[in-house]
Amino acid sequence: MNPGAGRESSISTLRAALKSRPDIAYAGQWFFVALLIGTASGLAAVVFFKALEWSVDWFSHQLAGIVPPVPRGDPGADEPAPTSMPVWYGLLLVPALGGLIAGVVTHFFNPDAEKGGTDAVLDAFHRQRGRLNVRSPLWKALASVVMIGSGGSVGREGPMVSLGAAIGSAIGRLFKMPPRERRIALLTGAAAGFASIFRAPLSGAIFAVESPYRNPEFEYRAFVPAIIGAVAAYVTFGVFYEFHPVFESVKLQLSHPLELALYAVFGLVCAGTGVLYVTILHAARERVFEPFFRRVHVPVYLQPAIGGLVLGGLAIGVPWVWGTGYGWVQEAIDGTLGGPGWYGVFLLFALALAKVVATSITYGSRGGEGVFGPAFFVGAMVGAGYGQLAVRLFPDLVTQPGAYVLVGMSGVFAGITKVPIAGLVMVCEITDSYALLLPLVLVCSLAYVFTGSVSLYRSQVGSRYDSPANLGEYSTDVLSRLHVSDAFKPSEVTTVRGDSPIGDVVRLVARTSQTTFPVVDGDQRLLGAVTVEDIREILFDTEIHRLVLVQEVARPFPTVTVEAPLLEALRKLTEEKVEEIPVVGPPAAAGAPPPLLGLLSRDQILGLYREQTEGSVLGP
Repeated sequence: MNPGAGRESSISTLRAALKSRPDIAYAGQWFFVALLIGTASGLAAVVFFKALEWSVDWFSHQLAGIVPPVPRGDPGADEPAPTSMPVWYGLLLVPALGGLIAGVVTHFFNPDAEKGGTDAVLDAFHRQRGRLNVRSPLWKALASVVMIGSGGSVGREGPMVSLGAAIGSAIGRLFKMPPRERRIALLTGAAAGFASIFRAPLSGAIFAVESPYRNPEFEYRAFVPAIIGAVAAYVTFGVFYEFHPVFESVKLQLSHPLELALYAVFGLVCAGTGVLYVTILHAARERVFEPFFRRVHVPVYLQPAIGGLVLGGLAIGVPWVWGTGYGWVQEAIDGTLGGPGWYGVFLLFALALAKVVATSITYGSRGGEGVFGPAFFVGAMVGAGYGQLAVRLFPDLVTQPGAYVLVGMSGVFAGITKVPIAGLVMVCEITDSYALLLPLVLVCSLAYVFTGSVSLYRSQVGSRYDSPANLGEYSTDVLSRLHVSDAFKPSEVTTVRGDSPIGDVVRLVARTSQTTFPVVDGDQRLLGAVTVEDIREILFDTEIHRLVLVQEVARPFPTVTVEAPLLEALRKLTEEKVEEIPVVGPPAAAGAPPPLLGLLSRDQILGLYREQTEGSVLGP
């Protein structure tokens, strides 16, 4: 044995270990930055909550005369409630007044913001290089304060997630972070906003790193900063408002192993509820309110007021839909909401449906973007109704129907936001109990799986492969040496003529899985393209379908040739924010439109990339 060789090997091992050890300075920097983001977000949450208390008192208590209950963990829950009687004209007009104020605020002070809430955060993460201007979430938070106080069916979590993320992004820009680290700062702020307003630091951190993707993946690089930021925000908020969980309950637990069968069925119920909630929510905006407002030419700033008037009419008959409704969730947990016999079961399910309608009215009329908060109410009421139904049918098996309230909140939330881990942890945190962990795991998993691709957030992407934020993680040498011809599979492509009415494209959207529709002339030469996003706002406006031609909506579109590197094709897809790109051949003459050969999809590129990289790792 050669001692020198052994010594050299030991030295090499030591050098490798030193190179791979954690960068203490980098970790320390992130600890400081995450602490700063969390503290700033926690203070913002304190201001937001103070403003919300004032808004509820002025609009709901004094003007409308309605005093909804509050959950026992909220500030002021132990104080005597103001005594007043709601009057019908107050319930009708106060939401309209709140909608008018919110509409003016968002239209005149924040006119450029298309997205809000968590959707804006995910869009900033995937497509805006981690940039989220503080101005937009700030004005939207103010509008949400007014809407919630005046009875609007929106949540307080979405605005705070967005505001916290904007604070994180601003601090990232202040420290001149590159896009990769700025995205981490953005998610750290989102975690802090969630943790502070919900008093749930662990689920806040998990939500932030789980929500960017519909598939079961995490943005793992942001997890530790998100934990630090969430804890800092939670502590900061708790200094001003104490550290109580939002809801209180007796110790609820699984009564009998056979009860898991009932929970399995309930998981499917939660999945169906979630699909119904998301479908009605988007349909209300795109198929009811937007076409109506365009048809009668309602100014944008008046649209939330009209929605508020409709909501007020609903609240006269069903006052439970007023505001966030978290106090009613507390009563459902306690078992005091509902009524005797089968009437109580019917009422609880009816309240869930009424809340879906109320939220669709508020969201459809652009009165607020905090839509995952009302999902807690919907899940809780479905759970309460299911629990009451189960205890009547199986009295020896089900002894704590209140447990289904908590599990229902978690299941619906996990299914529609695609965050099963955050969903089950969140209910454990906000109730300060882990006794229901087994049913939570079962229901959240089933709800996540059976909601399929349905998601509350349109800015979510399927996986890390689909995110422009992770484009730099691809092996560029592999994509550079592969060409479009290696991935492109010629197939029948649905095209449209420029002189066709745009209604033809709308009908094609329903009949094909394509999202990009090439516009061609009579010789199948490419003139441009129309995407689903280009026509989303007019999908349900049948009058425009006849009047507008495809060529008026079509736009110049990037193309690739079969000889182009796949890296070029993927970059163009990412920059254009589309899933398909036209593949063209050489034009017949200089300046002539190129012939269309077909469409190359992102899935085709990533499928070939996975084959190549897995083959190089696994070998023959």
